[in-house]
Amino acid sequence: MVSDGSNPDDFFWQEPTFKYVSQDGRVASEDLISRDIDGLKRLTMQVEAYVDKDLAHLDRRGFTGTVTFNDLDNALDALDRIACRYICLLTGGYRDTLEATIQGAWREIFTVPLRRPAI
Repeated sequence: MVSDGSNPDDFFWQEPTFKYVSQDGRVASEDLISRDIDGLKRLTMQVEAYVDKDLAHLDRRGFTGTVTFNDLDNALDALDRIACRYICLLTGGYRDTLEATIQGAWREIFTVPLRRPAI
């Protein structure tokens, strides 16, 4: 049976899917997406300029601005937050963070000898 869309239960997936990027819960909002892009650009502008001039290309003119670890930390936090939001939208998989998480018993490798014991 094909739905005509008149039953709200037919679109139960829309609100959780568009939760972070929609103003009405039904479609992605250009305003919210543009705000995310602009915010990320604003937070990363100085960091990107520094990396481009001093690290990636070793520009002889150098970098004349100022970048702090807080600038870098804030840019990475924003990227993490925004990436998780769009990973949820595009894949349906929810992520709190992109930070590395130890998945197993990482110390176990240190309990195995590198060489067979001499007999």
